[in-house]
Amino acid sequence: MATMEERIDEVIKSVYEKDPDVAGVVVVDEDGLCLAMDGLMTEATAGLVVSIVNRADSVLPDTNTPIRSTPVVQIEADG
Repeated sequence: MATMEERIDEVIKSVYEKDPDVAGVVVVDEDGLCLAMDGLMTEATAGLVVSIVNRADSVLPDTNTPIRSTPVVQIEADG
């Protein structure tokens, strides 16, 4: 059985495999605690990311299902 750290590392690796242009990844819990980061991301971005995810979650339709997915946010920048 993989540890939490190993599972998070696998998720980060999969992000880079899906899109090699990704410059950084931050993994946060629902309270904004930074669980892991890689690349150009910093711990300071964790709270901002949670705010963006919460806003994205508020525009998703309420599905009334027992299992609700948390939005995944991708931020793109030119330059």
